Amino acid sequence: AVATYPVGTRNRWELIQHTLPRRTTKEIIQRTKQIAAESDARKLAERGIALPNAFAASQEKAKNKTTAAQVRSDSNAAKDAAAAKVSSVATEAAAAAGESADDDGEWSAAEQKLLEEALKKFPGPGKERWTDIAAHVGRSRKQCVARFKYCLSLVQQAK
Repeated sequence: AVATYPVGTRNRWELIQHTLPRRTTKEIIQRTKQIAAESDARKLAERGIALPNAFAASQEKAKNKTTAAQVRSDSNAAKDAAAAKVSSVATEAAAAAGESADDDGEWSAAEQKLLEEALKKFPGPGKERWTDIAAHVGRSRKQCVARFKYCLSLVQQAK
């Protein structure tokens, strides 16, 4: 299939994938690279040039990247769980104490619940996340961040 669709063919990999429907485009590209690397290694071996097994090294590197991505994913899940715990403890503490969460006014139970929902709905770091959370809650980004930090401090004090 690779010979049928030479380099430069528009949508080459998708066309090849239609020829091999049991394989994904990514798998086809990976296997093509593997075959090319093995072919190059054979040619060099015929000339008497010994190279370290570059393909095995690249596979190991890819495996390490996958492991790192899984660790980041697990870390994000832990952060989300911590955020949920923070918000639930903060809700209880604020309700029990009847205190204001920040200098911008009191947060109602409904606003706290909206904040908790938004924290779950918009995971990840960044200003864009807090902008989305603020829009969901109906408060400013600064107020939402301040409330989150306040709730976080309540959870840390509880530990």
